[in-house]
Amino acid sequence: MGNEIEAIKFGGAEIYNAKKTGVRLDENNRKVYCVWLENGAYAEYPEQYPDSNISYYAKDKKTGEYLNITEKVFDSGKTEKDGREYSFEKYVSSPYIDFTKVDCGDGSFYYEYYVQGFDGLKLTGSPVQDLVNLTNVSNSQVTLDNDNIHDHLVSGINCKNIVSFLTEKLDTKAVFKGFAKGRGYEPVMKQQ
Repeated sequence: MGNEIEAIKFGGAEIYNAKKTGVRLDENNRKVYCVWLENGAYAEYPEQYPDSNISYYAKDKKTGEYLNITEKVFDSGKTEKDGREYSFEKYVSSPYIDFTKVDCGDGSFYYEYYVQGFDGLKLTGSPVQDLVNLTNVSNSQVTLDNDNIHDHLVSGINCKNIVSFLTEKLDTKAVFKGFAKGRGYEPVMKQQ
């Protein structure tokens, strides 16, 4: 994860850098968990199932690099691809939201988010530049058109039914399209 600040457990998820939390009821009288992050972003979601975020990794035996893979690849047991050897690992955790402030070196910065394992999440970005990375997220909504600054959404491995609100010709989105030919299990993202 991005930083080492301890997460709060809230509504079946782990949230890093929460400034404030609250619970409201939706139109069907179900709880919605609301989180305001320290950087100005906002998230809300229904009760999540703790330890429901299952991630699969291929560890390159030569370099030690971890690559995120799909459940289908993990189940295939194919640990050799394109001349590379891997060991496969499965990791179970609670859904989580974390972010890191990234310094660009010229006095500017942006926030990079790591969002994993949610179903039914609604995330609104901060008022500054955001890079949102989703993994194992479904039936969710990401709003990044709330500022006049370039934001980027990466809808990664095992993401389904992601609705995004982006500013046309300013914000960008990339989606997982498979693995790079000739480069083992390196994920390929395509701009949309």
